[in-house]
Amino acid sequence: MKQGMSEIIGKAHGAGKSSVMIYRALRQILCAACGEGVSAGALFTRRSLSDRDLRILPQCQKCAPFDFQDASEEDQHRSALMESLLTPELEERSDKVQKRDMNLKREAIERRLLSGAQTLPATHKIISDEKQSRTH
Repeated sequence: MKQGMSEIIGKAHGAGKSSVMIYRALRQILCAACGEGVSAGALFTRRSLSDRDLRILPQCQKCAPFDFQDASEEDQHRSALMESLLTPELEERSDKVQKRDMNLKREAIERRLLSGAQTLPATHKIISDEKQSRTH
């Protein structure tokens, strides 16, 4: 599968305090205005063709200057639900998984021991019966 060209990062303030969409280049692309390369990982904007609304022409930051809003400003506007969903809780989750795995192992061992204990007397009886029949 072919790699995409860019991903949407967010909004920024462009020239005249207008709001523009910011993209991150996933591979090197060319600026449609000056022809200079926009390297992979660099931020850029897009402009539309003459009278179309679809913004498809990439523009480097030199050709279309913008002031990217810091991610921390966006974090302040997140709801509590979004914050809880996006916050990594790896340690808590790994502890829960370890405890669950430990409980499953413990239960499996107990089942084996109990099933072995139930079959042990029957096995023991068969062996003792065989010993008695050999001696008689």
